[in-house]
Amino acid sequence: MGTLINGFTITNVYPTPTVTPTPTTAGFYINSTSDKWTISYPSGNKTYPEESNQTFITQSKPGADLLDVIVDEQSKGANRSYTFTNITSD
Repeated sequence: MGTLINGFTITNVYPTPTVTPTPTTAGFYINSTSDKWTISYPSGNKTYPEESNQTFITQSKPGADLLDVIVDEQSKGANRSYTFTNITSD
């Protein structure tokens, strides 16, 4: 349950977004999704060129708290944004 964007999957598991990269021939996908308690932008399955940068913004909806952002199965804390820099691999 996640969105693949430029080689990364973002999944919001109440309310923890998760990001996992997946390589493609056209660059990398990052998959960004949100559950009913969070919003992430950009969302959906998007492709980004190799060596590009992409920032994701995550926000909790009213009544919820953003507890953690997960990138490549690693905690990044309760950050409201996360930037992938120089995207070159999964």
